Amino acid sequence: MASNVIAIIPARFASTRLPAKPLVDLGGESLIVRVCQNVKQADVFERIIVACDHSDILTAVRNAGFEAVFTGPSIPSGTDRVAAAAKELNLPDHARIVNVQGDEPFISKACLQAVANRLEIGQDSIVTAIERTDSDAVLLDRNAVKVAMGVNERALYFSRSPIPHVRDVEEINEMGWHFRHIGIYGYTKETLMRITQLPEHQLERMEKLEQLRWLAHGELIICPCVEPSPRGVDTPEDLEIANELYAQIHG
Repeated sequence: MASNVIAIIPARFASTRLPAKPLVDLGGESLIVRVCQNVKQADVFERIIVACDHSDILTAVRNAGFEAVFTGPSIPSGTDRVAAAAKELNLPDHARIVNVQGDEPFISKACLQAVANRLEIGQDSIVTAIERTDSDAVLLDRNAVKVAMGVNERALYFSRSPIPHVRDVEEINEMGWHFRHIGIYGYTKETLMRITQLPEHQLERMEKLEQLRWLAHGELIICPCVEPSPRGVDTPEDLEIANELYAQIHG
């Protein structure tokens, strides 16, 4: 277990593609509770907290034996919701926080551990995770965020477009430098408070990716590479696949 690392799981009731997403059924329990159970089973964090915006989510989480805190429904992003929870909980500035997405019920222990461990090394950086990909479907999917990487696990740019572009076709198989971003973030509370105060940047508005705001303002984002986990739940089709997978895993 990583020492003194807290998982905060943002959960927003409204969702255009999957209404009331945190409360949809996954294997006989709500999605948000399945996420909590998966994170707990990984045995990585000292504390697991759901930051939610609806009383029904709060009730479901607490009835399942997990900790939850109410954050306002008008909060614009998951990162802002985690920051609001950190303030409400009065966490110290040096507290290490991992933002685990509330629609990722199958994220692997290795991924959670990699972010938590790397966060203990780099106090001032933002930590997220990536996975290597050679799938054309992923590279061309605008909902799959790609990352261009530099040395020492440092992110250079995030995009919905396939990056980096390979000019010479013969180099494609040799490079192996295409990565998909996994939506999990680690930071100290101090770093979290800092990045949520940054003004929006044009790159963020163009790509609709908040991590571009952080890069544009000079923040360091470190990206440990992990083995792929099953995709999260964002649409009714994703939920159907997730239920099939859950049934396979739990028999």
